[in-house]
Amino acid sequence: MKIRMMVQSFVIVVMAVGMAAGMSFDPGQPEKLSISGVYPDLTVYGVYSQNGAHKVAGHEECGIGAVVPWAGKLWMITYAPHKPHGSEHKLHSVDADMNLTIHPESVGGTPAGRMVHRESNQLLIGPYVIDAKGNVRVIGPDVMPGRLTAIARHLTDPANMVYYYDMEGMVYEANVRTLAVKKLFHKPVPGWHGKGAYTSQGRLVVANNGGLKVGSEKADYKVQDVPESPENAGVLAQWDGTNWSIVERR
Repeated sequence: MKIRMMVQSFVIVVMAVGMAAGMSFDPGQPEKLSISGVYPDLTVYGVYSQNGAHKVAGHEECGIGAVVPWAGKLWMITYAPHKPHGSEHKLHSVDADMNLTIHPESVGGTPAGRMVHRESNQLLIGPYVIDAKGNVRVIGPDVMPGRLTAIARHLTDPANMVYYYDMEGMVYEANVRTLAVKKLFHKPVPGWHGKGAYTSQGRLVVANNGGLKVGSEKADYKVQDVPESPENAGVLAQWDGTNWSIVERR
């Protein structure tokens, strides 16, 4: 009896403190806990509980790589620090009632790219392709390995194709309808840590930071990458569909 009274008193105190903080409680209809607009139930993890633990090598980070409203839900992907071949990280969606779904199609990895493809009416977020009804397809890391940081419109067939840009500098071409993938370039320009790509004015423009010496097995460009100063380590480059050119080292 004493224990029950103590628990009841504790609950009353928690509710009083919660209401003072702007939280709402409805004993007839359970609601999602909201603390000043923060919903703890929507917390996501790099690794979900495995026998009570969350420790898996290479999964130390748990950032949100991209977040996009689409098909009546909010979609988001978590990422690992360096997993071009996939990881335990997930594709999530949140509906209007604040229900969190972890999608079974998840392949993890280190994704951050996202784009709404207008012609096919699909959301491209990381390696996932999601239609207007919320159906999920995925281009797996066995087909398109990499840390996908950007998705850009295609230069010659934008109604069916897109470009995927990777942190290591790779450029893929993918059909958003069939999900067929072709690797166009392994690393066409110097610099390292590819971070962004966009198509405009008849050019695919990419940006990266860092540097890499020629001779690395990961480099297939033909110029010596020895920046004059740390400020010139990265690259802004463009591809016109035939030739690559460097706009600026920065």
